[in-house]
Amino acid sequence: MLPLCTASLASETCDLSAKVFRDPHINFAFGGSADLRGHHNALYNFLSAPGFSVNVKTEAAVFKMHGGALTINGTFLTEAHITAQLSMQKRATASFWASELDPNNFGWKPVNGTCVGRPFRFGFHGHKACFDFKMSMDHSSATFELGNWTVKVHGSRSCKGCLVAGPEHRLDIGFTARGDAPARDRPHGIVGQSYATPGLERHGKKDLYPFSGSYTTSAQAEGAIDGTASDYQVASPYATDFAFSRFNAARGAPASAEPTGGVDASSIDRIADPATEAERRRLSEAPCPPSAAGVAASPPPSPQSPPPAKPACPYPSYTRKSGHSWTAAKASCEADGMHLAVPENPEQDDAIAKVCAGEWCWIGGQNPSGSTIAWVNNAASTYTNWQANEPNSEEAEKCIVILRNGQWNDGECHEAGNYVCQCHAR
Repeated sequence: MLPLCTASLASETCDLSAKVFRDPHINFAFGGSADLRGHHNALYNFLSAPGFSVNVKTEAAVFKMHGGALTINGTFLTEAHITAQLSMQKRATASFWASELDPNNFGWKPVNGTCVGRPFRFGFHGHKACFDFKMSMDHSSATFELGNWTVKVHGSRSCKGCLVAGPEHRLDIGFTARGDAPARDRPHGIVGQSYATPGLERHGKKDLYPFSGSYTTSAQAEGAIDGTASDYQVASPYATDFAFSRFNAARGAPASAEPTGGVDASSIDRIADPATEAERRRLSEAPCPPSAAGVAASPPPSPQSPPPAKPACPYPSYTRKSGHSWTAAKASCEADGMHLAVPENPEQDDAIAKVCAGEWCWIGGQNPSGSTIAWVNNAASTYTNWQANEPNSEEAEKCIVILRNGQWNDGECHEAGNYVCQCHAR
């Protein structure tokens, strides 16, 4: 995975992005990720820069995954509160409330706030300019801009058709810094601190979901953030004071605490592999190009001998392996001269399920549209064996697993699990 904007930030011109989404997963600015379970109805600072602050509220939720086989007790982001210091005497605030969205993710007035004490409120296709603080909204997303910082808040159903208890709508939040904003501001906050450590990937604790049963999330980004998650709690929506606050600092002033140095979480926690990280980040279209001097100084790649030929194996010949996301499993099979299994009839389904030995396994199909299956070997097979009420087209469930009974379900591609490799057809 290529980190974004890895050169000296004072001279960078590309955008540097981070994202917090679902329940909640964090993708940091220079790479790496972590999960964060917040306390119910608690407020946390996600970004603290000189004159600009973003606080977020978490609420407890219970929801189903994997066609109802798994019950998750987790949390969602439901409110975003932004404070902008426009001058010594002028301040603006703005909030996005997920609770103001209807079942179609539409809201007439989910955004409200104040501009130098004067209240405002807007929604669909609304906008507001409070001096240099610019705000706008389309159908269910709002954008907030001040200087070189942009925060985009997207509202959606918390878990369409699978919510058991908790808020009906959640927020996903993206952060973008342009130009020299990170170098100049030395930001902090749960997400913001990742901008202040150029080139450092932050890998923190994550929740590893089983395929079935009940699971309560517990990860709080340990190993990826300074201090603990409780150090980032704030007293009210627009409060700017917490352990690592940078709101009242002068631009370019040193931060009050040094970064952790990128300590990884314990080896017993789920640390995403590079293929998974690329799959989960989706933050920017391309990394910054290297400078001309850097290219000139780079030595040419040394020649390598071609890899040895893989031994032939009889088709279809299945092999079970374990411990990878769907993307990493695909790469692992291909490295061995095989591909993820592609069942084309009931007999092959039974054979693959037998190899899985009573557990679920990744197979070589994705259904990004919720109906048409894209197979890794480009098979044109029309054969399917979905479990009842599947695929359910849940937004994150796009990769296919085979269950112990030989039927299929759609799962979240980033989850680590068993997988079955298959020899190529001759």
